Amino acid sequence: MKIKVEPIFSYVFFFLFVFVSLAVLVSTFSETFSQLYLLLTQSGRIFDLFLYGFSFLGFAFCIAALILSSWNQKYQFYYKGSIISLCLIFAFILCFSLSGLRNNMDLLDLIFNDKGGGGFEKDPYAPLILGVVYLCFVFLPLLYLLLGIRVKRNSFGEFLIDLMPSINVVIYAMMGFALQGFFTKARGIYYLDLVLFLLAFVALLMLYRQHKYLFGFYQRVNLILLCMGIIFFAFSSKVIEEADFVGRYCFFAFAFVAWCGEWMLKFAGEENPPY
Repeated sequence: MKIKVEPIFSYVFFFLFVFVSLAVLVSTFSETFSQLYLLLTQSGRIFDLFLYGFSFLGFAFCIAALILSSWNQKYQFYYKGSIISLCLIFAFILCFSLSGLRNNMDLLDLIFNDKGGGGFEKDPYAPLILGVVYLCFVFLPLLYLLLGIRVKRNSFGEFLIDLMPSINVVIYAMMGFALQGFFTKARGIYYLDLVLFLLAFVALLMLYRQHKYLFGFYQRVNLILLCMGIIFFAFSSKVIEEADFVGRYCFFAFAFVAWCGEWMLKFAGEENPPY
């Protein structure tokens, strides 16, 4: 049984893109609603609800993958061990989320001790979060495809290949990196963030030019949305610079959940294991 989740994730990505784009554009060009995006990124607002929803969705994917794979798969240590580990992580986040709702605290406050969001100055964990996402969900998959790296064909090699983020997941993560101020930079780390994003974007365009066969309908549409997002966010740089990082974290969380859903449900839907 093959389970297709690519269209569903693309629709969710489109909704998230439209929502964020409208928020920043309205804040930029409307005097009446100039504080709209800033208000939406504050604690307890809509972006926190998105984070709660993505956490629950990730937990649901883990449970579904474990159930579906229980009767149509032989025991696979690498796969099921990873699914169980991620399931525990999502369950841990959800427990914090529920306690936060009772105490009127947002998810980032609970995880980051009330220091989450607000740019690199207010969020000491931001460099770590962005660094991990850049490495694991952007540069590694792009370099793997661009350089044609080959992994040894054994059980662990197949496991690593299946865990490689898809092009769609790369684009989802890059949209979060695009949500930044492109002009005024307060510290050097902001310039580093911009340079890394531009390098990743060039690498993505090179991949599209050299390997167009890897880009199906949804990949091309999502790439177009990314290009539009860069334009919209560049026009709205001043608004974005004043807001917290929670908007970026929503795209990162969505990319992470989409990655989980893709490889987990692919594994659960296979009638025979790779090895």
